Amino acid sequence: MKDKNIGLVITSPLRRCLQTTMKIFENHPNKPKVVVYPLIKEISSSSCDLPGDFNEIKKEFPDFDFTLVEQHPAKELWFIDILENEQQKKDIYDELFKLYPVREDAVKNAAKVVAQKMLENFPAEEYEALVDLNKRVTKAKKWLKEKLNEVKEGEFMAVVTHSKVLQSFIAKEYGALGEFIGSRSLVNCEVMEYNL
Repeated sequence: MKDKNIGLVITSPLRRCLQTTMKIFENHPNKPKVVVYPLIKEISSSSCDLPGDFNEIKKEFPDFDFTLVEQHPAKELWFIDILENEQQKKDIYDELFKLYPVREDAVKNAAKVVAQKMLENFPAEEYEALVDLNKRVTKAKKWLKEKLNEVKEGEFMAVVTHSKVLQSFIAKEYGALGEFIGSRSLVNCEVMEYNL
């Protein structure tokens, strides 16, 4: 990526993606701004798709802009806030605060509660239809188009995210159950140019 004229990097808030972003761009000659964007988080299908402690993660990546995560009413619970299914979101919050009425305890145990919900209703997002993910990705694409205005003429914006998000992102259309049509899986750290 050192030969690519990158002016802005958008990355998922999950630690594994933040680490990848850091390794790719830490010595990039442009020193591009890195913006952490919650809507491009991987679909919630396993415990590795749940974030670690937000404050620890922010300390690990001090040069990254976490403003969009911090804008959530409870920044440590952003991964619940981004769920498209409002009933599902309400059910998770109800369960979380029923088990842990003190906010600090709820924050500490949120990932555990969501992981348990994923076991009960695998996965947390509607994987069988992929509808929720596709809604989230559609919103993200619109936001990314607007974000392109911050990139200078001749520069590129890089997006570092996850497998299912990318499959949804590059799909030409979605099937009746939300399946990706005209898409493919990308391998880890594969670079693909995409025209928004």
